[in-house]
Amino acid sequence: GIYETDEASYGDRYPAVLAGLVNFGPPYFELVTRMGDTAFAQGNERWGWALQAPLANVRTVAADVKTQLRALRKQYDKAPLPVLSEEDYQRVVRHRWDLPALTEALAVADGAIGPLGLTDQGAANPKAAYKLSPNAGLGKTCHLVTEALGLPGRKTFRADGIAQSWLVVNGEETEVLYLTEFLRQFVRAESSFLFGFTLEWTRPGHVVMASCDEVARLALVGGVLQAAGLVGNQGGAASELAARLEDALEPDVLAGWAQSLETMRNADPQQVLSRYLDGIQATARRVGLLMAGDLLAGMRAWGRITGKYDNPQAKELADLDELVSANPELADLLSFASSEQFGQILVGG
Repeated sequence: GIYETDEASYGDRYPAVLAGLVNFGPPYFELVTRMGDTAFAQGNERWGWALQAPLANVRTVAADVKTQLRALRKQYDKAPLPVLSEEDYQRVVRHRWDLPALTEALAVADGAIGPLGLTDQGAANPKAAYKLSPNAGLGKTCHLVTEALGLPGRKTFRADGIAQSWLVVNGEETEVLYLTEFLRQFVRAESSFLFGFTLEWTRPGHVVMASCDEVARLALVGGVLQAAGLVGNQGGAASELAARLEDALEPDVLAGWAQSLETMRNADPQQVLSRYLDGIQATARRVGLLMAGDLLAGMRAWGRITGKYDNPQAKELADLDELVSANPELADLLSFASSEQFGQILVGG
């Protein structure tokens, strides 16, 4: 039981226990750094570097450690992106709140009565939009990310004069538009994070959430649950969507939804939606981190995406914990990075 002192089995479990503890910090970075030591000891240098990269921005860290980290950045900044298989995506990367059954239902709904949401680039009112070329600069990075994620056929643009930093168009072809001045803030590994994070929102099902506004999202989730017979008459736009889905889909499809979404019976669609969006957001951050390849680049990129903080710098390692306490969604990212599965995907294991 709990008092066993079998060194071998404890040693095997230690990394998993440590990765789990990261979620319950602070402390965060002390545990992440220890996990980095474990990664180096296991011979997974790329993973060790991914975890310890933030030490480069901590003033009290020894000079020789920083020199080593700079050398590792030179080496791994140019490393090929890890390829994300469907199995690893479902088993390791997808956040548990990002429910595959709901994603699948939304993809089916989009196919049956869609395309839903923003379907035309012109409706976003760009003053100008320029296609990112797959052969150079940011466009090349973006192209490599779509290949690594197995998401071909996405068209990406830098756009002037759009109202958001980035947005998704759910048209004949899936498009992502990035505000020009926003895109310019991202360099090297940080741009890989940005493209990983945003392209995750273009997966079938997810794309509907990305291209719809808050009102349309709620109507859609309510409509799917109503069409499946899991909630009563929602009224308004949700009931209209439910009626369209009932017309467009075979009864056995709706019966399948009733089974796969059974946990949502009598749920409040607003709560279902909020949790699901948090799940997609967490999945997308994890995908971004995998593409960036190190925690410092991932944290920098997330600060730029949210506009909440700049390049994370600290005097002591513990000071970095305060950044996580102020941005609690980073805890999941640190815990994910600390998992052995992340280390394995990173090196193509």
